[in-house]
Amino acid sequence: MALDGWNIAVGTATSIVKKAQDDVDRLKGKETALTTSFTEAATACDHIEIGGALDGLLGEFLGPLLEAAKNAGNSICGNTQETVNAYNDANGNMADDAERAIYSIPTPPNAEVDA
Repeated sequence: MALDGWNIAVGTATSIVKKAQDDVDRLKGKETALTTSFTEAATACDHIEIGGALDGLLGEFLGPLLEAAKNAGNSICGNTQETVNAYNDANGNMADDAERAIYSIPTPPNAEVDA
């Protein structure tokens, strides 16, 4: 299967990946806020089972889900940027190869013309 017709605006693609990475990076700040909120709520509860349930919810579900979201986002952004870079490098390599090929074409000998 040929991959004909692929055109990527490298600068635009890189900018989009960077914005997505910035959004993923914001999850790091949310993790601390989430932990603080749940810890404070659990501490404030007079009911031990409710406090325990909040701690369990944070530890077993919300914390791991947030960590998984960060890891997935980082992986997607990293792999996408590597793909854009590979595309860009391949285009650069092909252009370099084409330029070198121009100078490697042998000059034909002068042909004698019969009169």
